[in-house]
Amino acid sequence: MTRSLRITMGAVFAPAVAASLLIAAIEGIRHIWRLPPSAGSWVAAAVPIVAQAVLACLAYRTLRRRLSPMEMRLAKYEKEHSILLGIAENAKDGILSFDPSGRLLYSNEAARRLLGIEGDSASCSFFDRLTAESLERLLAGMKEARETGSSEREVEFRTSRTGGEPAFANLSLAVRLPKPDHPVSYYSGILRDTTEQKRIEREYERALRKEEQSNRDKSRFLARISHDIRTPLNAIINTANLIDRSELTDEQRDGLEQIDISSRHLLRTLNNFLDYSKLEAEKMVLENAPFRLRRSMRHVMHTMAALLGDKPVELKLNVDSDVPDHLVGDSHKLEQVLYNLAGNAVKFTERGEVELIVEMAENKPDGPCIHFAVRDTGIGMTRLQLERLFQPYHQASASISRHYGGSGLGLVIAKGLIELMDGTLEAESKPGAGTVFRFVVPFRTAPPAAAEFSPLPCRVLVVGPSGDNPPSWFQELSRLCEAIAFGSWEDALAEAERHSAAGLIVDMEADRMSGYGHWSVWKRECDRRGIPVAAACGFHGRQAINRLPESLRPAAVVLKTADASAWHRALRKLLEAGPPAGSDCFAPSPKAKVLLVEDHEISRKVAARMLQSLGAEVVASASGPEALGMLESDEPFGLVLMDLHMPVMDGIAAVRNIRSLPRRMNLPIVMLTADTTKEQHERCYEAGAQEVITKPVEMKRLRDLLERWLPDYAAAENGCAPVPVPELEGLDVALALGRLGGNPRLYVHLLDRLKEKYAGAGAELKRLSEQGDFREAKRMLHSLRGAASHLAAGGVYEIATRLESAFGESPPEGLNSLIGELDDEFRAVFRSIDKYKQSISLTNKSDTGGDSL
Repeated sequence: MTRSLRITMGAVFAPAVAASLLIAAIEGIRHIWRLPPSAGSWVAAAVPIVAQAVLACLAYRTLRRRLSPMEMRLAKYEKEHSILLGIAENAKDGILSFDPSGRLLYSNEAARRLLGIEGDSASCSFFDRLTAESLERLLAGMKEARETGSSEREVEFRTSRTGGEPAFANLSLAVRLPKPDHPVSYYSGILRDTTEQKRIEREYERALRKEEQSNRDKSRFLARISHDIRTPLNAIINTANLIDRSELTDEQRDGLEQIDISSRHLLRTLNNFLDYSKLEAEKMVLENAPFRLRRSMRHVMHTMAALLGDKPVELKLNVDSDVPDHLVGDSHKLEQVLYNLAGNAVKFTERGEVELIVEMAENKPDGPCIHFAVRDTGIGMTRLQLERLFQPYHQASASISRHYGGSGLGLVIAKGLIELMDGTLEAESKPGAGTVFRFVVPFRTAPPAAAEFSPLPCRVLVVGPSGDNPPSWFQELSRLCEAIAFGSWEDALAEAERHSAAGLIVDMEADRMSGYGHWSVWKRECDRRGIPVAAACGFHGRQAINRLPESLRPAAVVLKTADASAWHRALRKLLEAGPPAGSDCFAPSPKAKVLLVEDHEISRKVAARMLQSLGAEVVASASGPEALGMLESDEPFGLVLMDLHMPVMDGIAAVRNIRSLPRRMNLPIVMLTADTTKEQHERCYEAGAQEVITKPVEMKRLRDLLERWLPDYAAAENGCAPVPVPELEGLDVALALGRLGGNPRLYVHLLDRLKEKYAGAGAELKRLSEQGDFREAKRMLHSLRGAASHLAAGGVYEIATRLESAFGESPPEGLNSLIGELDDEFRAVFRSIDKYKQSISLTNKSDTGGDSL
């Protein structure tokens, strides 16, 4: 029996007992009144009546005394119950209780309104208000509540408010288990209206989808605009390279140099926008490939030297000797970071020095952590400017933006790339005292590359370096030969008189070494004694040397930022003691043959011509099996250029077969592909390729590739004069001729082959589409892309790329429209081919040399 029930029963029975006794006493008095009037009989009858009345008073008083506190507690409980009920009824969230069958025991107004219940809820079933899915989740929550005594599960369900308006709600569940005084369990819960939250979530998802679509549209726009900008930029750069091969005045050469630097600067700015877009969309990925750290650092310094112009700024590169050279990581991203940091340093430093410092930070078991720092003596920054330094499109001040230019993205991209490489970019600066940027990046060590430069058995005397801390270029030279440093010409020549040496290498930027007067005197003295001389200098020093008279030019010119291959060539030049030349190039070793494996005829002829124009001896193969047969012979190949996508045996299978040949296990193999996906490149590396480059391959990149993998290679100079480059619809003649060594007849021959092979491309693609042979269509388009890219038919290349992607979709969409665009573009290109043939007055089509490639 509950406490409240006992109180209620006591409150009822106390006066009832007293009343019953009092009634009995009254009845007794009435009985006495009817008795005869004798004293004895009245007294005898009055005694029990009086006793009953007294007992009634005593009982009532006792019971009231005991029941008064109970009544007070009951009133208190009723008051508290009323307060709690008021709170529950006025709560914003719904509160309800229900039994295991779902019958509602209690629900407040918010719950009834949310569940669409009008009037009393006692006869309503909570379960009837739920969908089957929601009921299943609720029953699971009830089971969990019974087992644990409570439930952390929130059951989400859909319901209808009063008036039929749809609503969403969440129920947080608790259980009241059976007890002796409560034999039946029931469930209670808080019901929360989540309709507004759902609406906000839907709006957020719509906004997110819209933002993602906007990012995709932006990426497509950037890709398209980058193609539209890159094409004329590449034409400018390649045309400048063609013109640079002809005879120019000093003034013309200076102007051409400015064109080249400005074009490349614009190209870097474009790349910054594209990289920032990738970082913003979190689509930037890192590569992990072996690379030479010191070579990458010299690439950075070489580029920075070109940006210096006429500034009296000294570039310094200091790489500690304990820093490993062979690493695994993303060398391109590392170089890009340093380009941006060092480029900023060069931009804001009018005089003084810019120094790139590389030190070992920590040598962990899984690889070294390397510390990089870029220090300059430029204008510096205030504390406020440092705080705003890494905001996109923001520069320190409007005046700086006007004076120095720039997009304000370089440091943002550098910071993002460093964080992607698990590092942190820090900056220190003082106004007028310069700036230091530093960061630490982890790498993995790599085994030394198979192709290393062996030290040459020679002794050279180096004029210029002094002190206990020689520059990094002198350390590089010392690894290739016995190099002895002297502080002056006189000391070096005196040593040459005492002991024979292969020659002198002069630091043109050291004290008493620069200047036409000093150089002419000492160069003639060395010529008189029969001592060959090479020059080590910066970018602008090389330009000055190239303007010297033939008789005063050194045997070789090496940039201080050059890698081991350049120093190796310079030493070879000194050992050969040949006549002075205007550059540091010599003919490649006759043993350094290049095996070119490409199934597509046009691409094969273009690539072969480019290699030949760079002085390489080329052997061409049209298939993987044919190339394997050539490599099984004793032919002295030094490099293999292999197309990835070929019939019969693709490039990856061919590489694996080459690696199985004992004599060719360490032969450098470079894969050529139009596929830019990281997964495909990784497959090439896993098969055994040393490098993967994407098509189309520009002349400069091909030159760098040959210098990197052929130790004895040096590019041959091409003295052909620039050829007419008319503007034609669909064809970039200047770009194509740059790849073909300026040979217009070969270009026409290859264009004729393109026209002959792909005149019916549109009809063939429609046939393949109708037959559902998408694989063959993609193969055909892949070959077309290669031919179009090599022959600089940019429109054909772009449409073929989109078509190849469309054929890869499931199901393909927009094929007929794209095929129509391709037909229209081909008609324009074929008209341009005819115009170009007329413009060069081609009369002998057989004079192409094409079949011999």
